[in-house]
Amino acid sequence: MERKCLYFLKILRAELEDLLEDLKSVEGRYRERFASSEITNYVLLENEALLSREEESVRALISSIDGMNSSRYKSVDEIVEDLDAVAREFITSKEYPAAVHKLLRRKMDKVLSYVMAEDAP
Repeated sequence: MERKCLYFLKILRAELEDLLEDLKSVEGRYRERFASSEITNYVLLENEALLSREEESVRALISSIDGMNSSRYKSVDEIVEDLDAVAREFITSKEYPAAVHKLLRRKMDKVLSYVMAEDAP
């Protein structure tokens, strides 16, 4: 089971790094919309500020994953519970956007279904 736990953490980390790239793409799209006068400078700055906080929180989640020792967990479900609790606490305490928790849950559910498939390591 330790192998599945490690596998889960590695894949989840990759998924969160991919999420960072998605957020950068969204930021680029906002800049394009501003350049074509679809949105105002105020809207651009507000959106960039929100994206910045989301990116910061995803990076914090990646750091949390990097600090997790897969050998101390008996199951992948325990990792999910632990990471979910950590995410809820720091999102609340640091006032990160609540949407980040939903994004994390979606990523964890996706990776969990993949890792728990019968042929996964």
